[in-house]
Order: sequence, then C-alpha cells, then structure tokens
Amino acid sequence: PEHFQRFVGRRARVRTAAFAGVEESASVVGELIGASEHEVMLAAPEGIVAIPYAAIKRSHLVEE
Repeated sequence: PEHFQRFVGRRARVRTAAFAGVEESASVVGELIGASEHEVMLAAPEGIVAIPYAAIKRSHLVEE
C-alpha cells in the first residue's frame, strides 16, 4: 500500500488477473485516487475502479 500511496494523483496502468466478478484479466488506466490496506482505486474512463492487491499482476505509471 505504501508504494501506491506515494503516487496518488498520478496516472497509472494496472494489469489484473480475474477477480471478484471479473472473469478475465484486464488492463485499467486511470488516475490513482487512493490506496487502502486491501485495494487500490483508480478513476478510469469507465468510472471508479477498486482493484484488490491480490489481483494485481503488474502496474506502472503512465506518462501524460
């Protein structure tokens, strides 16, 4: 969580495995708006997306 909290306000891409109702892997791009002990939250074009840490396969910042 500390790693993600340092970059709140920055744009990121998070690649995920299937999780909580999402049957296949996905790639979400958006502004990192929060990071709790259990999940990271992105403001993506499709809305606010909460991704559990256990579902994250890879993530990195995206240049604007």
